[in-house]
Amino acid sequence: MNVPPIDRSVPLPLPDSLEADAATAGLDPADWDGMRALGHRMVDDMMDYLRGVPNAPVKSVHEILERGLFDRALEDRFRTVDTVASWDSEAHRLTLARQGKLRARMQQLMDSLSLDALAYPTMRQKPTLVGEVQAGSTCNLSAQSGLPAISIPAGFSSEGLPIGIELMGRAFTDVRLVSIAYAFEQASKKRVPPSSVP
Repeated sequence: MNVPPIDRSVPLPLPDSLEADAATAGLDPADWDGMRALGHRMVDDMMDYLRGVPNAPVKSVHEILERGLFDRALEDRFRTVDTVASWDSEAHRLTLARQGKLRARMQQLMDSLSLDALAYPTMRQKPTLVGEVQAGSTCNLSAQSGLPAISIPAGFSSEGLPIGIELMGRAFTDVRLVSIAYAFEQASKKRVPPSSVP
């Protein structure tokens, strides 16, 4: 795969939308939308697992939807997955190829800047309270590229809600990524245990 060189003289702004994420990676934003299907594969894998569990409470996404056994934040994903007939399709193979393209771009970016990891806010919006749908996640970059990531405490909003920083590393560098996250957590002292926990 030929990946054009990254121009180091151009500053890389923090993406504020999925389209910006795709553009930063040098991808067509339409490709990014297609890669969202990868997240649905997790649900399919979960269903494969449940089908193998004797007396599992559900056997399909359709059953989860019919019985209302889902968090509302997952409803759109589950309804989309429920319409997929097979993952063995040209569309899914194209999605996997696009994932490889994004992964190569992200690793090239880290190579060009001599980085072990990229750091960015875990959320682009203020955190919500438990039970509310949280929009504005940047976790898609890791999920869609297949690269490892970890979120670490970075402080609190003016409302006292936790804010995190996500670190995304190179392929198969999970141990290095956890080491960096641990070092940051120890040095920053931003983690505060919840008051409800002794």
